[in-house]
Amino acid sequence: MGNGRPRFSTDAPRTGANPRRRSREGLAILIVLSILILLATMAYSFHDLVSSQLAISRKDVDRFRAIQLAQAGLNLAITLVKLDPQYTGGYTYLPDPAYQSKLIQAGGQPSKLEEIYLLMRASEATGMPLENGSVAIKIRDEMGRFNLNAAEKAPEFLVNLLKVCNVRKRKKLTFSDTTAVDDISTPLANSILDWLDKDSTSRPEGAESSYYSEQTPSYRARNGPFESIDELMLLRHMDRRIMDGVPGSDTMPASLALKEFVTIFGATAQVNANAAPPEVLAAVPGIFESANRQAIVAKLLESRPLRDFGAVSSVVNAADPLAWNKAAPYLGPKSNLLRIQVKAHLGSYDGAVETVILREPDNIRYLYWRES
Repeated sequence: MGNGRPRFSTDAPRTGANPRRRSREGLAILIVLSILILLATMAYSFHDLVSSQLAISRKDVDRFRAIQLAQAGLNLAITLVKLDPQYTGGYTYLPDPAYQSKLIQAGGQPSKLEEIYLLMRASEATGMPLENGSVAIKIRDEMGRFNLNAAEKAPEFLVNLLKVCNVRKRKKLTFSDTTAVDDISTPLANSILDWLDKDSTSRPEGAESSYYSEQTPSYRARNGPFESIDELMLLRHMDRRIMDGVPGSDTMPASLALKEFVTIFGATAQVNANAAPPEVLAAVPGIFESANRQAIVAKLLESRPLRDFGAVSSVVNAADPLAWNKAAPYLGPKSNLLRIQVKAHLGSYDGAVETVILREPDNIRYLYWRES
């Protein structure tokens, strides 16, 4: 202090932060930002997942409600069937607009039950209000179709129906811009019969397991009843054009959709004259060969409802007694099988239920059920 010398600090001057420390701080900030970005991404993904699952759940609920609405429509139809006294004896005639017109012309009116049938018939086109949506209910007599599983009892009926449907094999000719068509009603009928029978002997141009085992992929003939109409697509000679039909043209005759005229339900080959379409009536043995075929079919359609077997007999006999002798086993006035199709619309969703029922005197059995 008293020696007059200046005092100097031994510490180095601070010209800036420590570089190593700055590096650590920057790394910490980067880690924190990365964690924040990761958490934000996870939160967004979780929110997106929850939103998607919620939307899917809402759609599933709406779809489920649409199917429930279709089931409610089906319950209406089943209740109607149960209330209908005609079914106790096995007789089925479903009132339609033509029947209503006949009643009115004769000075009558539909019963309350028949009015409900007619209301359901009208609903097929426009639907009718039910709960918060609308339903279209379609009821058809399944015995208006030919039973494929009874074809062994009625092979002639089967061949006739295939001829009426104008079943053809169409193939493009190699050296010309034309298509050749061949009648394959008998070969296809033989394939159907071979599929049904239990032996392994093929009918002419038919097919048994020996034929199907050489296809790709290979399979075997069922040798038993059909389990679905689509099973026809497995048969030799069968194709989608035969199943769904082909429109006609100036050079090519139309083929009718076979699927519209056949069923796999029922115990007999007999069809209900009150429900069979003109194509099925025209294929009935006896009627098919008759020179008065068109007149017989027209008279049967005009005379509905045919209340008993005698009414059916008198219509056919009046036109061709020989035709009735052959047609009698295949034509009757009764049925106990119904196909019910219900389509429901709720908001932006549709639901559908289809079933085939067997109406017994004290019970209803479901033979087929499908929801979509």
